[in-house]
Amino acid sequence: MVSGAWNRWGPDDELGAANLLTPEHVLAALRIPRTGRVYPLAQPIRTTGTPRSDTGTAVHLLAQDAGDYATGQVAPIGDGQSVATDYLFLRIHGTATHIDALGHVWSGQSLYNGHPASTMGSRGLLRCGIDKLPGIVTRGVLLDVAGWQGKRHLDPSHEITVEELTGCAESEGVEVRRGDAVLLRTGFNAMYAEDPERYIWEFAGIGLEGARWLADRDVVLVGSDTLGVEVRRREAAWELPVHLHLLHRHGIYLVELLDLDRLAADAVHEFLFLGAPLPLAGGTGAPISPLAIG
Repeated sequence: MVSGAWNRWGPDDELGAANLLTPEHVLAALRIPRTGRVYPLAQPIRTTGTPRSDTGTAVHLLAQDAGDYATGQVAPIGDGQSVATDYLFLRIHGTATHIDALGHVWSGQSLYNGHPASTMGSRGLLRCGIDKLPGIVTRGVLLDVAGWQGKRHLDPSHEITVEELTGCAESEGVEVRRGDAVLLRTGFNAMYAEDPERYIWEFAGIGLEGARWLADRDVVLVGSDTLGVEVRRREAAWELPVHLHLLHRHGIYLVELLDLDRLAADAVHEFLFLGAPLPLAGGTGAPISPLAIG
């Protein structure tokens, strides 16, 4: 059982549970795939439609396009070649599939591992930013809680209990181990399709009990298909006990807004997990497009 990770890897550590991903661990994970089938786990970055959170959609614009060439505002290059380029503006948390940095949440005046919160400024984190994480290569486990319960999606604001986590794992024939990336499927793609406005304000997830259970198993990452991994109830005060326990206390990364439906449809419960965040210097998180290889 792990009781907090501060100073576990020394007073200067900013990597957290990713320290568990030793070369030997990575090589063992590379032996997991059986079929070689690749499953993309990221949601498309949407610029239209109902936002998946109250942060709105991304803004995607072309800096130059075919119309600029047609009107002569931009001259072709070489022998009539044309080039289009893009601008993208998005709020990282809540807009697209993303990973939280260890400095995303804190308590009092301390970030993860006791680093001062005063090292954060409007230009980003000097300590515990997402750029400190080179990537994650490890064994992945899908706990399809919705599928195990025979539901298209869990009820909104349902807290996934430890008994449900263990029951689902036993049913799937998997065991949660040290260094794993544990992905929780609640079926919220289906709920978003049914009632996108409700999706923003309440969703299923683990509570503090579930977070403690996962931390005790020394996992490196917890991901979900929802906006926040932890349960959110419309009528409850906005608090983040799961984020604080996993990110801040244990250095365990969180990935949100995953697409887990294809993994679930093929009953792929154990796989090689690959994820490298956009190395945004000082970022409190970053877009990520993880892959599962079955």
